[in-house]
Amino acid sequence: MKKLILLIFVCSVCYAGGTKSVQPIIDKNAYRLISTDPNCKIVLGNEDATSEFQAHSKFTFWGEDSFIFEQAGVKGTPTVDNGVVTLDSTVVKTEWFVDGNNTFKWIITLKQKPPTNTYSFRLGGNWQDFDFCYQTPFENPTKYIENGIEYYRVDHNEGPILCDIRPASVDGSYAVYHKSKKDNNYKTGKVLHIFRPKATDSNNTSVWVELSILAGKYSGTISQSFLDKAVYPVIINDTFGYTSVGGTQSDLATNNVSAFGPFSPSSSGSVTSVSVYLYTSAEFDFTVGIYDESGNEPSSLLKDSGGKVFTGGPTWATDTLDSALSVTQGVNYWFADNNNRTNTCAHKWDEVAGKHVHQDSQTYDDGNLLATFVSEGTAASRSYSAYATYTPSAATAGQVIMITTY
Repeated sequence: MKKLILLIFVCSVCYAGGTKSVQPIIDKNAYRLISTDPNCKIVLGNEDATSEFQAHSKFTFWGEDSFIFEQAGVKGTPTVDNGVVTLDSTVVKTEWFVDGNNTFKWIITLKQKPPTNTYSFRLGGNWQDFDFCYQTPFENPTKYIENGIEYYRVDHNEGPILCDIRPASVDGSYAVYHKSKKDNNYKTGKVLHIFRPKATDSNNTSVWVELSILAGKYSGTISQSFLDKAVYPVIINDTFGYTSVGGTQSDLATNNVSAFGPFSPSSSGSVTSVSVYLYTSAEFDFTVGIYDESGNEPSSLLKDSGGKVFTGGPTWATDTLDSALSVTQGVNYWFADNNNRTNTCAHKWDEVAGKHVHQDSQTYDDGNLLATFVSEGTAASRSYSAYATYTPSAATAGQVIMITTY
């Protein structure tokens, strides 16, 4: 009896709403997925192909920038049923749809054992305009299950970070940021999080898949030993989540000023507020601000806010500065916050080279951050989810742009 191998690639993009709905593009061998989210749109198929449908998924962000995942050699005449686009052959079946959980899914079924333990997609379009930031796996994490999701936790005995927590799928994953666009609706400039896939056989035995994105090629490697011993079919989930927030959370000690950066505005202007993403449901007071830089670290307070009550999240915590702060293009600055939560406060971040967090102890004082920042601990290569709203000097009246830590 021939073994059937089922490889399922689930490419998920989170939406504000949406159901299984597909719209054919007239005179094109392509389909548009219908979604209520304006910031990420997906087209299935190669709009330039004249003869037949090809297995391409084109992601367009903010209506401006896009890149494409291309599955080479997979083409033909698809069917559409109940919002699912399906391309089937004797050896492989591919399905695409937006499900009820507001995710885009790309499901590939291989009907016979593959000759290799790797699979790949080509990157097309303007993929060079984006940075694919690898998330280094935690060392010796504590593993636990919560609400059916596996998490990894690492506790730290010293430094500004009390602990780091992430879904297991973030280990060895990729955070995708636009190289330059980080203003207005771009927020942090992050467009996708490509989570680490898992391969699972019909006995529910599973292994993680190793991801690699290099030189325009997305590759997954499955343990050959696992494939040799697996009871087929084997299911592999490749997940792409649309988000502007980091994939890992840190519990930072309260009664400390945390500074994130550096950031450099793309144009000179006036900052009016700072926003930090807080991953907690608690209610507490918080204050935000901006420091200048000296010796590659935060130094003197330039401006802080009046203090505000955070009513629970997870969500963006935003407070207005006491007065507008003039910032200069090309100069480095640091975002900062402090709060009076009883225990700890969780912030979100991605591993990005050149970005850091520093802490300096301060008993919380509503509306007042430390005048001079002296780092008592730091963690490197962390881009925390934070941004500032500002008006560029050359902008027309009322134009608002946001600058971010990435």
